[in-house]
Amino acid sequence: DGDNTVPVTGTMFFYDNGGPDAKYTTDAKGTVTFTPAEGEIICMDFKQFYTNINDDFLVYEGTGTDGNPRLSLSSSKTGDDLPVIYSNAADGAFTVAFNPTRNNTNDGWYIEVSSIKPEDLNVQSVELTPYEGATLLRGSRKTPLARLKVVVGGNHGPVPFSGFEFDTNGTSAGTLEGLSLSSSLTIDGYDDVNEIATSADGSLTAPGHALSEPGTYYYWLRADIAADAPANAHVAVALSSIKSGEKTLFDSATDPLAFSLTSGLNGTYTIGRSENADYASIQAAADALASGIDGPVTFLIESGNYQEKVTFPEVPGACEEHPVLFRSASGNRSDVTVHYDRYVSNGYGTPEYGVITVQGTDWLTLESITVTSPSMDFPMLVKLENVSRHFTMRDCHVYTEPGTAFSHPTLVECYVNSDKVPNRNNDYATFTGCLFEGGWIGVQLGGTSIVKPALPVETGGRIEDCTFVGQGSKAIYISSEASASILRNYIESGMNAQSSYYGMDIYRASGDFLVEGNTIVHGYGKSTSSG
Repeated sequence: DGDNTVPVTGTMFFYDNGGPDAKYTTDAKGTVTFTPAEGEIICMDFKQFYTNINDDFLVYEGTGTDGNPRLSLSSSKTGDDLPVIYSNAADGAFTVAFNPTRNNTNDGWYIEVSSIKPEDLNVQSVELTPYEGATLLRGSRKTPLARLKVVVGGNHGPVPFSGFEFDTNGTSAGTLEGLSLSSSLTIDGYDDVNEIATSADGSLTAPGHALSEPGTYYYWLRADIAADAPANAHVAVALSSIKSGEKTLFDSATDPLAFSLTSGLNGTYTIGRSENADYASIQAAADALASGIDGPVTFLIESGNYQEKVTFPEVPGACEEHPVLFRSASGNRSDVTVHYDRYVSNGYGTPEYGVITVQGTDWLTLESITVTSPSMDFPMLVKLENVSRHFTMRDCHVYTEPGTAFSHPTLVECYVNSDKVPNRNNDYATFTGCLFEGGWIGVQLGGTSIVKPALPVETGGRIEDCTFVGQGSKAIYISSEASASILRNYIESGMNAQSSYYGMDIYRASGDFLVEGNTIVHGYGKSTSSG
């Protein structure tokens, strides 16, 4: 309690004011500064931790609480979530600040605090392995090639990891236009957002990239392939060194990895029942995309009713230059209807699906089609998940019966798993000129809602020039979204709308969030608002 300074020699144990057996009290507020022996640094090894979710346990570098905390913890932490941290301050100290709320308390903490000799961070081992499912196609951009696993030892940082040298000898001439490197830090999962370096050759410089803690770190090597790469071309790559400024941290070359270019879909195809059709169903065309594309792809859907539930897969090679478009051949959305009449759950805890499910498909556009189901058992009619970025619905009609209960379908839902992996959002989803009728919610946008630890939120959603009619709860529902644009939409509630009906429900908006030119009519013209 209060503000205290504790010199540390050797190892000691730090408990909350309830000791090893009792809960902490709301009087347990103040700071504790741990100072090391001369020439040493403080290590804090968390053995047990459990505070109220609003009771932040903050750790600062040095002998004060200026600046941002090095660590912020609250609620229960177990297993791998219990951290071990080493001071990087010039004086080797850590300062802990704790100011509990007046709500319920919990078991508190048990932390082993030691004064130890500093050892600069260093590379202990490196492993370069092919990215699972790596597919190289002409003209593809930032195609994942390999996972770079770097085991870092020592205890004192930060140490710049500023230079990654890759050897591309053995690559076919005219094939490789550039390499880039992204980092997922200590998470072993592909990250295409946190890009730290790009280069036209194998010399990747990452200014500002530094590591502060020992641990296992993961990097993702990606390639830009020339649109006119020769047939049967190969890409070869090996890591030759990692540098910290002029200092070499690693210089033992890894075994080279070899990749061959493949061909993919490119051009215009027809879906339907005529003898000229390339695919008899939308799902058959979607399945064909899984092998990749090496140019823009358009699927023209012949007029008719398509009774099928459709799942779009991840599409290797899809990028801004190589988008995928599905649209009615006539250009009239009433001519093509995709419907499925029965929803069957696969059991508790299994993934839900819609009439259309988009599973990690980037740069996909659905244009001038109708999506519907008479079944009110569908959780949603259109579902985006698994990092489906730059999805667009243009001039589409999505409808079902008016929703009267929470269990009734959302028409379009962006879904993000609630785990703690960053950058799993469905960024830049766009809905333009569409008609949404019925359901419980019209369009639901939003990414991760995890704020401790803070994860990047979904960004760039856009809903413009759309019409929403007859939703039971909300026409537009947006949560944890940054820099969205909601423009010129017409929203009208129906006779089944709940008393708590919202034309728009926007929660945790951030960034350049724009809402403008919308009209909301509630109660069949009894109440109108715009803006």
